[in-house]
Amino acid sequence: MTRALVIDSSSRTLGSVTRTLTQKFSAGFSQKYGEESVVYRDLVKSSVPHLSADTIEGFFSLQPTYRAKRATVLSDLLVDEFLQADVICIGVAVYNFNIPSSLKAYIDQIVRIGKTFRKQGDGRLEGLCQNKKLIILYSMGGMYQDTEMDFIKPYFKALAGFIGISDVEFIAIEGTSRLGFKLEEHIEESTMRIETLLDLGNSEVEHA
Repeated sequence: MTRALVIDSSSRTLGSVTRTLTQKFSAGFSQKYGEESVVYRDLVKSSVPHLSADTIEGFFSLQPTYRAKRATVLSDLLVDEFLQADVICIGVAVYNFNIPSSLKAYIDQIVRIGKTFRKQGDGRLEGLCQNKKLIILYSMGGMYQDTEMDFIKPYFKALAGFIGISDVEFIAIEGTSRLGFKLEEHIEESTMRIETLLDLGNSEVEHA
């Protein structure tokens, strides 16, 4: 069964542009592939801790302490959830030109040696998440998509490449804080673009 992991990271639980977009994606995906095809994670309602010394020891030590083993229990769950998904759809509210800290904490928990990437015998690193699609739905108050101030696309392209995902799509809504911004029109346009992604083999949205 085709599975999607949908992640929300906006601190706003009401009136969030990115949450509206992830809801549109979830509804469309569920309709196409069945209600059980979508796993949902809200990083605000169920926060993920930032890395600690114990967590890092648990990731890298061959003989981790009991505390280190306990510190990686949640990470193990998140990694399994991530690896079981064929499509990962992330709603990203842009704060001060970057991703929410809750999302950074999540990413730090799932980018793990031996799990989502590995070191080969010659020392090169290899991603272990091939054959997945990553969809980034992001919004920003300003108008700087694809400029030197847009750090979202470069970050996720680099991250995806590191863990072996070559299929990355972006849909952005910008200018949300500007006078005259017409939310409904932007949501409608983005929803149409999301619908093209639900046919996973025939996307017309910008491809990384």
